[in-house]
Amino acid sequence: MGTVFTSERAVTALLRRHVNRPRVVLSHDGALPVIRGAFEAACGTGRFLIDRLDPAGAEARQERLVDPLVGQAPEPWFRRSVATAVDRVDPEHGALSRAAGSSVRPSGLS
Repeated sequence: MGTVFTSERAVTALLRRHVNRPRVVLSHDGALPVIRGAFEAACGTGRFLIDRLDPAGAEARQERLVDPLVGQAPEPWFRRSVATAVDRVDPEHGALSRAAGSSVRPSGLS
């Protein structure tokens, strides 16, 4: 998942979904339907190399990952919770980044 959900907004949406409903994100068999659905909406069902996307295409793909994680939350309070987290603007640091790779930990850090 860390190679797919790489923008700050995508990681935040994924984490907020997990906080609200941990059992609908991941199981011992892998990503559950809502996460697979977001991936397929953004990336299709075939194989592709994420690291070979041009920056503009990669950013748009990250936003296509975010949209279903917000929009397909089952209850209004749940959608608001995910949307609030994703759209939050920190007074000091600004909005979360849409850029692919903005939430990736640099190598060498533990």
